[in-house]
Order: sequence, then structure tokens, then C-alpha cells
Amino acid sequence: MATEEKKLELNELTREIREIKLTLEKTHNLNVSPLPSGEDLERINTLVPGAAHFVIELVNRQAEHNMNMDKERLAFNHKVLDAQKIEMLENVKIKKRSQYFAISSIVIMLISAGVFAYNGMSNVAIASIIAAVAPIISAALANISQDKSQK
Repeated sequence: MATEEKKLELNELTREIREIKLTLEKTHNLNVSPLPSGEDLERINTLVPGAAHFVIELVNRQAEHNMNMDKERLAFNHKVLDAQKIEMLENVKIKKRSQYFAISSIVIMLISAGVFAYNGMSNVAIASIIAAVAPIISAALANISQDKSQK
């Protein structure tokens, strides 16, 4: 029921806006085109023969120039986006390499802890385990603090 009322209200507002636009166009002779109105072009052409054609040509050149500028902006934006994409992919590669290195270091430390424990060097084995687990804990704490600072 409420949506039907909103639709009716929206239709009424749209109708009122159209009426206001028509009134403004009639009373103030508004022209949203870059070209002067047909009547103005005729008056210009009677004062200076060929001037209407010149005005139309100027508007066409300006429109073409605007389109070329838009194309250049789009091309530049695409280049920027491509560069950002490449940079992001490189960052992902670097992060993956860092993670592989960290995982392999942890595995080596845990294996060496097992070897030390097997050979009766329990203090060194405990130190190896702590050395393997400490980076994991510090990375987790760093992520938690980073998440809090971003909020």
C-alpha cells in the first residue's frame, strides 16, 4: 500500500517538474543546446550571410574536440588502471614469496626442534619451538592492531 502511494507521489512530482521546465522554457526562452535556437540562427544569418553555417561548424568542431578529450581521458584512465593492476599483482607475488619463506623457516625450526629433542637437547628444542611460533604470534598481533587502526 505504501509503495503505491510513493509511486503516485513520484508520478505527481515528475509531472510537476515537466510543467515547471515547460514554463521556464516558454517564459525565459531557455535553450539547452550548444546551438542557438533556429530563430536566432535565422536572424544571425540575415545580419551576416553564412554566419549560421559558421556557428554550426564551430559547434561541431567543439563537440568533436570534446569527444577527443573524453577519449584521451578514458585512455589515460585505462593506462592508470592497468598500471595499478600490475602493481597489485606484483605485491601479491611478493607477499606469496614472503609467506613461503616464513612457512619454510617455521618448518625448518620445528624439524630442528625435533632433532634437538631426539638428541636430548631439550632446552635448545624449546628455544627452536619458541623461535618458530614467535613470528606467527607477532604477525597475528600486528594484523589485529592494523585492523583496529583502520576502523
